[in-house]
Amino acid sequence: MIAVPIEHIYRSPHRSLAPTPDPAALAAWLNNPALRDRVLVRPRQPGGYELLVGEFAWRLAQAARFDTLPARVLQPVDDGLAQQLAALDADQDTARLPGTTVGAGHLPWCGRAKMGIARAMRVLRQEQRWSLTAAAELFGLSRAEGAHYLRVLTLPAPVLDLIEQGALSFGQARALSRLTAWPERARVLAHKVAALPGTPARARRRPYSVREVERLVAEVLRREETVAQAGDAGIGKRAGLTGRMAGQVKHASGDLGRAERLLTERCGFPVQIDFDPRTGHGRVMVRFASVDEFQTVAELLAPGIDFEDG
Repeated sequence: MIAVPIEHIYRSPHRSLAPTPDPAALAAWLNNPALRDRVLVRPRQPGGYELLVGEFAWRLAQAARFDTLPARVLQPVDDGLAQQLAALDADQDTARLPGTTVGAGHLPWCGRAKMGIARAMRVLRQEQRWSLTAAAELFGLSRAEGAHYLRVLTLPAPVLDLIEQGALSFGQARALSRLTAWPERARVLAHKVAALPGTPARARRRPYSVREVERLVAEVLRREETVAQAGDAGIGKRAGLTGRMAGQVKHASGDLGRAERLLTERCGFPVQIDFDPRTGHGRVMVRFASVDEFQTVAELLAPGIDFEDG
């Protein structure tokens, strides 16, 4: 973060005009320094900086006659990411209607922009080496919310296509992301839930709410847990466990199944707990699908430690 002189910041050619700031928005912005931290720029070849995110803040700073504006400098940044960030900033400004004050928190993002936010966060994490917290805060998200956004990107490609088409909401997709360890089940359930264009009127039903999708996902997870418990029972029989010890194994399996569901829901990644009934020992495994996801898991387990450094 550096203090960039206002006159050295230039509008992005990819950016449409932001709404004109009103006095109420200016007053709220001046009283909340945290809102001034979400500004991204990149160096321009002719000199100065191209504004990627934060045009509304830049115009408010001009209205307040600030000399400088705190900004993060991204380099290098290709035109594709620059255009994507500028488009997201424009989508954010659609929430700023004339006369609307800037609240203490973040403004709601347009639903269609959320996939773009997730992809931009992934690029910032992979190419700019941002922490999960920094990438999430840029878009007004908590670290946990940012982890869920990135988790949605691990869904199968056909499911992501449904989100892009508007047939599946981002909230529904977030619920489905608990099934990333079972991609085929996620795909089938997504098509069941999606409001697909061209569906005959007689075959349509009212849209599934996010809560309903969560219940459907929970049913799938329960079925998977039942299969896993059946496997544990088979292990017990093969190990010659009977009577009280077999009952203890069954009870432990139920507790571990609930623990797996809770941990998976809390951290946003599939969690598997293995238990050896003969020794009482076990292990906890967290599944990830990329180096970037590993970094996310690592930050959840040990906040503040950069596992990629050195």
